[in-house]
Amino acid sequence: MDLETTILAVATPPGQSARGMIRVAGADAVALVNSVLQDPLPHTAGVASVRIVEEFSNLPALAMVFTAERGPIGQPVVELWLAGNQDLLHRLLSQLLQQGANSGARQASPGEFTARAWMLGRMDLTQAEGVGLLVSAEHTAAVRAAHRLLVGGPGDRIKELREQTLDLLAALEAGIDFSDQEDVRFLPVEQVRSTLSDLLQSLQLFRERGVPLERFQGTPRVVVVGPPNAGKSTLCNALLSGKRFLTAPIEGTTRDLVATPWELMAPGGPLDVTLVDSPGVFDEKHGVDLGSTDLSEQASQNHEEALSSANVILSCQVIGTKHPDWGADRRVIQVHTKVDQLSTGSSPQGAGVPVSAQTGRGVDQLKAQILEKLMDFGDQGADGVALRESHWSTIEQAIQSLRDAQRLAQQEKCPDELVCEALLLARRAFDEVLGDRDPEAVFDRVFSSFCIGK
Repeated sequence: MDLETTILAVATPPGQSARGMIRVAGADAVALVNSVLQDPLPHTAGVASVRIVEEFSNLPALAMVFTAERGPIGQPVVELWLAGNQDLLHRLLSQLLQQGANSGARQASPGEFTARAWMLGRMDLTQAEGVGLLVSAEHTAAVRAAHRLLVGGPGDRIKELREQTLDLLAALEAGIDFSDQEDVRFLPVEQVRSTLSDLLQSLQLFRERGVPLERFQGTPRVVVVGPPNAGKSTLCNALLSGKRFLTAPIEGTTRDLVATPWELMAPGGPLDVTLVDSPGVFDEKHGVDLGSTDLSEQASQNHEEALSSANVILSCQVIGTKHPDWGADRRVIQVHTKVDQLSTGSSPQGAGVPVSAQTGRGVDQLKAQILEKLMDFGDQGADGVALRESHWSTIEQAIQSLRDAQRLAQQEKCPDELVCEALLLARRAFDEVLGDRDPEAVFDRVFSSFCIGK
């Protein structure tokens, strides 16, 4: 990634606004902005009232100057604030690009300002992803999750665990490399085992608090799941008060995920929700066989992703059949479908909401519970950690590496070399989560989804 070129972009959203801003970053940022100003900018950090000359005839603006040492990126940054007219902003941007053409100044690519802050050590990768989540946040829960990432909590904890891993690795390697020197103290095997146990327990607790970052992106999602012919599509139509999903008394009518917008009435007004109907399939970890539905591998993967990113899961089972075990998953509402098939005078057994999509029984009660879950979603994971699903997979690898190290250390004669190999794999996993490995791959995966100007 090129860090030397001066980059610039309109950094405020399109549309009408009182103010708009152009951000310029790089070694020549101050000189480039000075080329369009009546009076030069201050060379120290601060705010100055300026006038843009050339074709704009002394247009008033506000300039915010950040030095490399005190700025958010690690390079000189100038922010020009002026009237939020889009034509005006883009004309000024074009003028700056023309003025800086000889020195190589160019328009920033999506997420490049944040990427530079990461590359220059102003933030770790988890904080950079917090910027992206905050920009795209559509509800309170997403803002809270982004804030936790931005203040550095998750990244700092991973760094602590990485440092503890490195300390243990260094001590073991010193014992291996300098075992013939009397002044080198060996690490007692009991201490190795104790340290590994503490490390593993801390990382497992961190993982248990984790939720996928993807769950906080976009509108809240209510995903309806259950075995074939459990009345899922019919239930969706009842919730929507209309026939939008195809239904039939034949197993496998729904062959893939089907999503539709849904306005759920809330006390403060309509709440935009995405309602997702799914094929009749569960993965085995939830205690239900795949049944007779012949789904493609891609469809099964889509189903897993929908479950992972769901804010509320409606687990549907025909009345009288057993619900799968969802453990302590707070997102799940158990729904007993087709209660109109109960004999007169009998009532459903066990926890869950009894619903008949045919008669409307229980539909309003279910909507109320969905709304309650969605409102609670704003507080979900108040102590939790939101990271990308790929990061959690990498942390699982670190957990497995620490388990391997712990197993090796339990042997009667602790094989220090093999323990070191396992610790090295754990350290590499921590590096990957923090973005300290393969920066180009990280740039393509993370920052390409940002908007220009961030």
